[in-house]
Amino acid sequence: MSDLLQQVLTLPNGARFYRVDLHNHTPTDKAFHCGCYAVDTEEQKLEFARAYVRFLKEIRGVEIVGVTEHNDVSWLPYIQQAAEEIGGLIVFPGVELGANDGKRQVHFLALFDPGTKAEQINHFISSLGLVPENRFHADGTPKLVDKDTRALTTHIVQNTAHLRGIPIAAHVSSRNGLFYELGGEARVLAYIAPHLLAVEIPGARAALSEFEQKLVRGDLEDYGKKAVACLNHSDGRGLDTVQPGRNSVGSQVTNVKLSTLSVEALRQAFIDFDSRIRLESEYRPERHPLLLGMVVESGFLVTQEEDNIAPFMVHFNPNLNAIIGGRGTGKSSLLEALRYCLDLQARTDATRAQVHEIVEATLPPGSRVMVFYELADGSRYQIIRRKGQEPEVFDIATGERKAVKPEQLLSDGVPVEIYGQKEIFEISKNVAFQLNLLDTYVAENLQEVRLRERDLVRWLESNASDILRFQDEVDQAGQRLLELEGVKLELDRMEKHHAVAQLARKKSAEREKTLLERAAQAVENKLTALADFETTHEPARTQLPEDMVVEDFAHADILTAQAILLQRIDELVTTTFAGLREQIAAIWAEGETQRQTWAQDYKKIQVDYESLIQQLGADFSAERYFAQQARLQSLEGIRRETEKRKRRLEELLNERKAKLAALRRLRRTQEYRLRARKAEVLTNELQGVIRITVTLEGNRKAYAERLAELFAGRHISKTVFEQLATAKFPPVKEMAEACHYPDPIHLAQAIRCERTSPSEDQSLLAKLYGISPAYRQRLAAIDDEVLYVLETYRVPDLPDICLWVNEEYRSLTPPEGRPGLSTGQKCTAILSLILVERTAPLVIDQPEDDLDNEFIYREIVQTLRREKERRQFIIATHNANIPVSGDAELILAMQADQNHGWIEHSGSIDDPAMRKPVEDILEGGKEAFEFRQKKYQILE
Repeated sequence: MSDLLQQVLTLPNGARFYRVDLHNHTPTDKAFHCGCYAVDTEEQKLEFARAYVRFLKEIRGVEIVGVTEHNDVSWLPYIQQAAEEIGGLIVFPGVELGANDGKRQVHFLALFDPGTKAEQINHFISSLGLVPENRFHADGTPKLVDKDTRALTTHIVQNTAHLRGIPIAAHVSSRNGLFYELGGEARVLAYIAPHLLAVEIPGARAALSEFEQKLVRGDLEDYGKKAVACLNHSDGRGLDTVQPGRNSVGSQVTNVKLSTLSVEALRQAFIDFDSRIRLESEYRPERHPLLLGMVVESGFLVTQEEDNIAPFMVHFNPNLNAIIGGRGTGKSSLLEALRYCLDLQARTDATRAQVHEIVEATLPPGSRVMVFYELADGSRYQIIRRKGQEPEVFDIATGERKAVKPEQLLSDGVPVEIYGQKEIFEISKNVAFQLNLLDTYVAENLQEVRLRERDLVRWLESNASDILRFQDEVDQAGQRLLELEGVKLELDRMEKHHAVAQLARKKSAEREKTLLERAAQAVENKLTALADFETTHEPARTQLPEDMVVEDFAHADILTAQAILLQRIDELVTTTFAGLREQIAAIWAEGETQRQTWAQDYKKIQVDYESLIQQLGADFSAERYFAQQARLQSLEGIRRETEKRKRRLEELLNERKAKLAALRRLRRTQEYRLRARKAEVLTNELQGVIRITVTLEGNRKAYAERLAELFAGRHISKTVFEQLATAKFPPVKEMAEACHYPDPIHLAQAIRCERTSPSEDQSLLAKLYGISPAYRQRLAAIDDEVLYVLETYRVPDLPDICLWVNEEYRSLTPPEGRPGLSTGQKCTAILSLILVERTAPLVIDQPEDDLDNEFIYREIVQTLRREKERRQFIIATHNANIPVSGDAELILAMQADQNHGWIEHSGSIDDPAMRKPVEDILEGGKEAFEFRQKKYQILE
């Protein structure tokens, strides 16, 4: 994994800052201190040169050194050889020369391309009239060139020795320096010399005199308002040990941004010093997240290696990367492969469809994209995504797979902001997208607020569920408790008429009656049974013949005797039954008097009972009484529980009221103020070109749409929803910061109040919202369940992004009757906002679409130049102003055939080889270079 990263990092990635000291001397100088080193023999000289190189590289951290001895190059071969042996130090060979400007001498450095031989520079010095044997006075001081400052600087650039050098005015503020030695017309002519692009100053620009500050800044009319690059210099004359008042080599460095190591690259850096020169006292590199590089295995993007095709690899620059190429060369494919690997979504439906189309066309099944990402703290990650699978994140230092999504690598936002073609245009049309864009600037703080907001909303949702449940239970109990008074009244009436005692007597009498009736029936049954037996039984005598003799029985006499016995039995039965009936009747008659007494009592009880029934109803019974008693106890229990529920319901409603107030405060004070303050900061950062304001809960159109969703099916017109959404409180002078719009919480309260059928004067829906009676009734019928959802709805804040045009601010969404912005101006406003403040890498595909060239240069390019050291930009473009005027550190020129796209050229504009691709590929490429030449007064 780390091997692949190292392979990516070895690829060139354009211009970067080098630690540079372009003014250093050698032991040829009488003031040079060699310390403990002897420098007499060739070997001693070479050994000292090695120490010289190691000291610069290892002790001073210098990466580029200028070896500039007075009128001499004798030590140059030794230092060049040592630098080549040791490596890691680039030598710009040169010489320090003194121009003869009247009675004054002014020193200049002349620097040449690395690798230039000492002999070539010797010829150059001789071409100035300083032949080898006549370069120093007898006391060893260097002789002057018989040229004034203008002639000398011209000769350095356009000499006859076929060396194109670059002049630098040495130590301008001190002895033999241009500002110190010259004045008046002489200084003006020397300073405005066309080939003079850089001067050496001793420290920070702010340490210069007021005059010198104005001069180098280009504020002085007499000097043609010419600004120059300022460099710090060592004028080094020793290593560890130097003479008093002298500096060691490499002790004063300047950070110079280069992509190629040449005089031409230095010239470009001096020309565009705002972008490419940083004094050590001014250089405060800011660590920010970076896309180090990416690899694509299989697919449209490849690397061309002679006749072979290898995986596509690119090493991004930490600053401004410009991807150029004709249509279909793979610019968008590169950016969308990056977006796909990081699993970042496009912002609109239109761009999502376009992104999907590009990914499907350029990343076939089985292809794999790898992105290398570095956080501001230096930790590095590799994100790998195979087509059709989820991305995987690995810690490069440990190789460990991390259980995070790529979007979670940065705590305050996505690791890379990507805007595809036309995505900026879509944002410029939609205030919701614009609000989301603004929120990305306060993502970390806003996240804390939103977590609290989410907790409050969840609590309110749970609270609403509890309220609705308790309300339902109370309502259901209320229906049952309607029976309570009736039960109580019935029981009261029963008890008032002593119904229970009467009922008990009646019940006892009925029981007695039943028992007496059963007793009489039993006697009757006995008598009936005896009578029935007497009349129905067959005499026993009939069981034998009347005359046994006649029947001729052998034992006729025995049978006759038996017949007589049966006769006697029959006679006994008849006599006994007759007496028994009389005896039973006599015994039962003994209780007649008692029964008559009971009958009289029963008759009285019956009369009383019938009177009670007349008063209490025919369905009155003891069972009903006791059932009603049971019902009373049950209903009393329900009543007690209902009272508890009502108290809890009241608590829930009070708690809800407090939480809604907290939610309102959170949204209006914290969430809104975060946005409003950030809008002010961004307005200041954009230097008034863009003005951003935020109206609290101002997106009333979105509010009206939400109301239409919530209240659907209730026959409420769109006009009413708009009235509800756009109603305003009367202005209150004492509350300048108060929101003049009622929020959904207020609307829900107004709807609930309408349920009491208030008068027109008392109805909030009528007075504040202007709603007619018919619609007020429909709104009053809305369920609490819907109103509870309404209460938690957050009306979006409304951003207003304005661009300064024609001496006034014009809004992306102007009020009716006010002038608006063109499509290009709208996109310029959004793009200007996207480019500032944040630190995550920003990737944009063709931002110039829908923009006019003037705005690109005046606003976009200037913002890129200002921000690129604090943020990485990767921009696919057809507009030459972005890489040329924006001074892109890396330009990737794409080329393609029918099957593949690849990087044909890469570099920065300080590389002359990049000029032709830029001019050939980009719209206005040649004009951009010509404009740059004119702006910086560049001489070819």
